[in-house]
Amino acid sequence: MKHSLTAGAGYLVIDHRDSPGITPADVAHVPVAGPIVGAGETFEADALTCSHCERGIVLNPARVRERGYCAKCDHYVCDACNAIRVKTGACVPLRQTIDVLQTQATKFLGQPDHPDAHPRVLLTD
Repeated sequence: MKHSLTAGAGYLVIDHRDSPGITPADVAHVPVAGPIVGAGETFEADALTCSHCERGIVLNPARVRERGYCAKCDHYVCDACNAIRVKTGACVPLRQTIDVLQTQATKFLGQPDHPDAHPRVLLTD
């Protein structure tokens, strides 16, 4: 049985029913990473973690463009990682990157001058 892509999702609630909220004018000079919720409003949505970088992803129900999805690891990915995935075709989950770095650190422990001692993560499968 195939698992649901939203299985294990968290849930984000922004409740401004009793606060002045946030208006576009308040954040005109600052980029906002989430929804702008005005006075007297609430916002509720599922929240996941990008499998490639582990950033939080809010599954905004009002989103118009397609959500980034990696078929190789069968997970949603954030917009930044999806752009890399589309350009390179590579699936590099953060856990894989950490494993490579740990292996290199162990291999070159005590050899900081070795030319291969500096971690490099290749974007290949």
